[in-house]
Amino acid sequence: MKVKYLNYSGEDLDGINPVPKVLALGFFDGVHLGHQRVINTAKQIAKEKHLPLAVMTFNHHPCEIFKSANDLSMKYLSSLEEKIRLMGNLGVNILYVVNFDLKFANLAQNTFVDKYIVGLNAKHVVAGFDYTFGKFGAGNMGSLSSLSNNRFKVTTVDQLSSRKEKISSTRIRKLIKLGKISQADKLLGHSYQIDGRIYQSVNGLFHFLVDNPKLQLPVGGNYIGRLANDINVEVPVSINEAEQIFLDLPTSIVLNSFSQAVSIDLVRENLAISAVKPTLQSQVI
Repeated sequence: MKVKYLNYSGEDLDGINPVPKVLALGFFDGVHLGHQRVINTAKQIAKEKHLPLAVMTFNHHPCEIFKSANDLSMKYLSSLEEKIRLMGNLGVNILYVVNFDLKFANLAQNTFVDKYIVGLNAKHVVAGFDYTFGKFGAGNMGSLSSLSNNRFKVTTVDQLSSRKEKISSTRIRKLIKLGKISQADKLLGHSYQIDGRIYQSVNGLFHFLVDNPKLQLPVGGNYIGRLANDINVEVPVSINEAEQIFLDLPTSIVLNSFSQAVSIDLVRENLAISAVKPTLQSQVI
């Protein structure tokens, strides 16, 4: 998968020489089942048209630019690096990461369409029913169809629900915050992953420092996490009220340095630390 970073300027698309493509639009925080429905719809259209599948997302949420009292505590379900990995797993050919700044936020609707859709040579655009664009987010899927002027086709994907409630990033953040990891993972369609570094033992446990301070963490408690760096072993994870994370690593796992980068997939919650007893030969991470 090719990843291309775009900034809003008169030279954004110069030299890109974009090929015709199917383009899915969205922020896609967490790349949950609702997002996957949008991307898979675009993927099927791309297959039928024999075109590459592209996705356009942003480097951060719009609320980071237009901060209000409610937005100051904005938390993410995935880092940009994790989002890129998940997009690759879904078979995306090209990922456009747009720098969402004030210039981009103030684009007129027609400018966004001309520059970022027609300019990227999208022949078919796919997005969720609630996708908005342009200044003040005034553009919607209806106006996108109107502004296409027969230059590209538009497909709107209806909402995906679970238990009669929309599957959304907001809903999943709330579940994770409450420590309901199993429920969150079902709506994500994958395990909730936390990237960070493991530091040497503290009182018999290992301190795990999260890479992204804006990542949504669960409420304090005991969880089961799976080390995702090709080790695939489940370990007890403890989170305290200060959002500090500690791992109870088996003696079979040895750090190869004072601190080691690793990812943890949270897979279950509220289990006793003694519930998992890995039996592996010594592994270095």
